[in-house]
Amino acid sequence: MKRMKLKLNSIVDISVSSFIFILITLTYSPGALAASNNLLLTPNHGGDGSAWGKENCDSCHILNFIHKNTQSSLRHIVQDKGSATCAGCHGSNGTNLARPCIVCHNPFSLSYASKQSGHKTHNINAQNQLQADTPMTDQACLSCHDASDMNGQFDIKIDLSKIADKNGHKADYQKGSDFCLTCHNMQDAYHSIDKHGTASGSGQSPYAGLKEGYRYNSEVECTDCHAMHGTHNDTLIIANTRHGASRLSKQQDIPINTSKGMVAQLCVVCHQMDQILGEGAIDTGNGLSGVHKVAGRCDNCHSHSLPAQPMLETMALPDSLIINNNHGGDGSAWANPQCASCHLLEHIHANTSPEVKNLVKEKGYASCAGCHGDNGTHAQRECILCHNENNLTSVAQQAGDKTHNFTSHDSNPSTSNLKDSQCVTCHNDSNMDGNFTANADLTHFSNQYGSQSDYQHSNDFCLACHNKDHQQAGFTMDTSNYRDPLVAMEDNYHFVDMHGIKKGSGQRTYSGLREGYHYSSVLACTDCHAMHGTHNEQLIIDNTYEGLSRLSRQVKDQGLSINTHNGEYAQLCVTCHNMDQLIEEGELDTGNGLSGVHQASGSCLECHRHGMAVQTGL
Repeated sequence: MKRMKLKLNSIVDISVSSFIFILITLTYSPGALAASNNLLLTPNHGGDGSAWGKENCDSCHILNFIHKNTQSSLRHIVQDKGSATCAGCHGSNGTNLARPCIVCHNPFSLSYASKQSGHKTHNINAQNQLQADTPMTDQACLSCHDASDMNGQFDIKIDLSKIADKNGHKADYQKGSDFCLTCHNMQDAYHSIDKHGTASGSGQSPYAGLKEGYRYNSEVECTDCHAMHGTHNDTLIIANTRHGASRLSKQQDIPINTSKGMVAQLCVVCHQMDQILGEGAIDTGNGLSGVHKVAGRCDNCHSHSLPAQPMLETMALPDSLIINNNHGGDGSAWANPQCASCHLLEHIHANTSPEVKNLVKEKGYASCAGCHGDNGTHAQRECILCHNENNLTSVAQQAGDKTHNFTSHDSNPSTSNLKDSQCVTCHNDSNMDGNFTANADLTHFSNQYGSQSDYQHSNDFCLACHNKDHQQAGFTMDTSNYRDPLVAMEDNYHFVDMHGIKKGSGQRTYSGLREGYHYSSVLACTDCHAMHGTHNEQLIIDNTYEGLSRLSRQVKDQGLSINTHNGEYAQLCVTCHNMDQLIEEGELDTGNGLSGVHQASGSCLECHRHGMAVQTGL
């Protein structure tokens, strides 16, 4: 009997233990509980709040059963790390427990979720942003994810901390980039990033093509290119296509390594030119190709601070259009003869000058050096390629059979057409920005003192050669007559200076100036002489479109012809001169539709010529 009683008691003890075990399992197993919409614990934790404020989760929850039926990977982590990990997802439960994020979100535990990886992480310390080799801390995580639900479905309105805007308001974020901009005040630049690779969000790339499988139908997010949680790249550029690149069809885990601003391995993940140009066929180093530049800094032209990010032609222009040895920002483009290595032909000047854009498309990259210099290649700047009577007709061009010739012993200089090499004699430093400035657009020749000082007037440039005593080496002029204007101009210049006025008073002493003619400063040599080409001897302008800088557009734009021969310069003089009281032949048409000078035919040089004091008036 005694033996039987003991056996019965044992059975009863076992049965009671089993019942309690089953009861606990049914009551506390998380798998048997309905999950709430929000995983963060609230003050009613325990149903009546009895569990709120407890630090030990295993007071109620059996460690072995946590996440048993929901996510086995989490169950094993909790078993390994202990119930302290609960606060990471479910909050502090009203205690002072820190939410331990990194205990699970690291390269070894939750390997397929956002985690800390690499030695470059988002450092919240404003003094050391993005500092290398600074490991991310739990506290740093909570700066952004303090309210995070951690339910595996990222929702910016739940999972990111609400940071007040500039007005102190904490509104819901409409997109992830809104969160970034609360600290990174780059709203102005963001508009350019927003349209990166598209034309105003149309989904069409104006640049050179997007990789097959890349879907662009909305704004690019900051996290498409930047890995907040860790990377081995500077400026937190993503280290592989698994992180970021949200609109790419990710069939491969492609590595991305960037250094010294060379981010081609990032760009090539999404970009692939339709027409291969420059270095487009070269592997960037991660198995992909298709961007115009494989090596060198990309941020010289594509940068958050430049509104030009999608296309090069909208870049802010430098003070001088002549490229120097910093070309490429770090000099990486200096001495490169292939403009196509970096610049896409169809986009050059697309938004700045349609006329120039069409010329470049017609003439090709050879035309670039004409305006921007030889880029250190010693290639000839081709001026006449564009500056001719057929193309850039509204600006200085070669026209007529008489041009400024720099060959001193040419047997017939007046009929030798201007060449590119002769253009750069004067315009070697030309800025070509459309606004003529003597000191920027003219070569600095030495003056009579042997120095190369700034020109005070464009005439200073002319007088650097047209003088008796200090002509420029290689461009000397032979003349047997020391009064010849070719070499006497420096002596005679003050008479030219006072042409049509009396000692700069602004009052006409001759017989009157044409209505609309403004004479208040020094008369320029180029008012009467066309350096770039004319049909007249002595390079006298042959129509009113040229020279005559102080003549009203009303007269200039008539395009009146100016023909001079045998010293008959009446058609030139009459463009500016018009007698108040007509005398002699004053009412006769000089032959170009204008009248008003006292002699309509015959030589003017008997009384009016360079070097004669009488030039200023009779």
